[in-house]
Amino acid sequence: MVIDATFWVGVSFILFFAVLIYLKIPQKINEILNNLIANIKNEIDESEKLRAEAKTLLENAQIKLESAQKESKKIINQAKKESENLIIEMNDKFHKSSEIKKNLAKEYYIHLLKNWGVDINGRKVLDIGCGNGGFITAFSEYNCSCTGIEINNFNWKIKDSINILVGDITDSSFNKYISKKYHQIILSDVIEHIPLDSKTIFLESVLSLISKKTKLLLTFPPFYSAFGLH
Repeated sequence: MVIDATFWVGVSFILFFAVLIYLKIPQKINEILNNLIANIKNEIDESEKLRAEAKTLLENAQIKLESAQKESKKIINQAKKESENLIIEMNDKFHKSSEIKKNLAKEYYIHLLKNWGVDINGRKVLDIGCGNGGFITAFSEYNCSCTGIEINNFNWKIKDSINILVGDITDSSFNKYISKKYHQIILSDVIEHIPLDSKTIFLESVLSLISKKTKLLLTFPPFYSAFGLH
């Protein structure tokens, strides 16, 4: 009997598979594959879990963001409303204060000036630090040519006959807007607001506007008043 190479190849394959089966290699490979599949499945499940948690966190963050935006908008609207009410209130107080100063000037200071022999009618009057314009308004009722100077802009709503200038009289470039001839210059509760190191230049600037015929009315709070510490 002649045995060729094909026979031995067949026998080798049979022995090879027999050894594999004997050593339980297919089962081990199957276990390895099953473990890999299980690990992959676990990783997929973990990824799904993380994705779900991330989605939940994102949704919660979005809800908190929307809530914060709503609350922020609510606060802004409330602040805007309070600001508008405050502006209305301050505007009302501003105009009431203007009337108070007007009446004070009209009923006391103008009367006082007349008693001192100061001619009020038809005069050129300058109010330095005119504030709300109440004081100078009283003089406009005596056909005076009235000018007010204020370092802050109060958006005045007063008579057109009153010329209001916004600026600092200690600024040399501002002086060109101011006439040099006034019959009456008013410093009503202003001097106490001027910083100590600026008082000299301020008074020199006022002096430059005074002629021999100019009357200067200077008022300031008494020391023991509510504003005396100025």
